[in-house]
Amino acid sequence: MNRSLVTFGDSWPAGSELTSDQHPFGYTLAKLLDASAYSNCAVPATSNEHMLLQLGEYARQQRNIENHIAVFFITYPGRSCLIDYQGNFLEVRPDANADKNSREYLYFKYFHTPAQEKFKTHQTILALQRMSAELKLQDFYIVGWVPDIDLDWPGIDKNKFYNYGQTTCAEWLDIDPYNFEEEIRSSPFVRPNHCHPNQQGHEIIAHKLYDWIKDKIV
Repeated sequence: MNRSLVTFGDSWPAGSELTSDQHPFGYTLAKLLDASAYSNCAVPATSNEHMLLQLGEYARQQRNIENHIAVFFITYPGRSCLIDYQGNFLEVRPDANADKNSREYLYFKYFHTPAQEKFKTHQTILALQRMSAELKLQDFYIVGWVPDIDLDWPGIDKNKFYNYGQTTCAEWLDIDPYNFEEEIRSSPFVRPNHCHPNQQGHEIIAHKLYDWIKDKIV
């Protein structure tokens, strides 16, 4: 296949907690697809909005990404990407132990609401799909470990999501997403890692993705 594979998202596609001789699922997927090149643009601990930055940077670095295969990993929608007065991008995540003067505490106390979280997710997915269309990417989306991600918004193409967004990667690893915190550390596809797939877990995700997209790419 004379085209590249690129992955976007947070720590799961980035391959956090893997050792130096192990590889994230994108690496294996690229081999399964016989892709000509593989790029991993995922950044640990980032929000869904951060994928817009990742995609923008990838597009700037490459001369032509037409028909590149892109896999976007939807993470916990409660995370947010903010921009300060100096133009720095700041990631904030819910933290029950955050100091009352921290940006995390202030943001989630005064600005974050469930409705805003849902709206932000819709905006991000719409933007990613629109950017992908303009760049002529073949874009695919998978949900990480948070169940019931709301994709019900005009313009969002749910056909680009595995099982229309109703199945999570956690379920591929036999982890109940509704009991994620309790099951993640005992999963044989995570141990000895803390909260990220081990090599076997990444292989499972790669093969699930391959079975899904192998007949969809052109």
